[in-house]
Amino acid sequence: MTKRLLKKNILNVISLPILFSLMSCEYMLERRIEKEQQNNYTSRYMGNWVGTYNGAESGNVSFKVIKNGYISGTYGIEDEIIGGAVLDDGGLLSVLSVNSGFHLYGNLNQNSGTWKKGDKIGTWTFKKQ
Repeated sequence: MTKRLLKKNILNVISLPILFSLMSCEYMLERRIEKEQQNNYTSRYMGNWVGTYNGAESGNVSFKVIKNGYISGTYGIEDEIIGGAVLDDGGLLSVLSVNSGFHLYGNLNQNSGTWKKGDKIGTWTFKKQ
């Protein structure tokens, strides 16, 4: 009976690293598939957008949506930099200027929304070029 127990323990010791190795391979494969899906993704909002904002302040906004949905652009007289992202449904995600706190809210499907900068607020409208 001691030999059986010894064989069982040896098998457990040998099989554990194999099991962990297989789990690691599965994890790496899942990450690779996820990365390929991200690389193949193209935002339907990709392109150049221009618009205006009005309210407590007013001015022009222009930005570009790149393939992965990230937004990069400028707003205002001094062309202050804004950045963020657009979601699959057109919703803006953290589109703002870190310098001034100018923040855009809304949805590109509706081509309109609101903005906030400190205690100042207003509306915006955009169109894709």
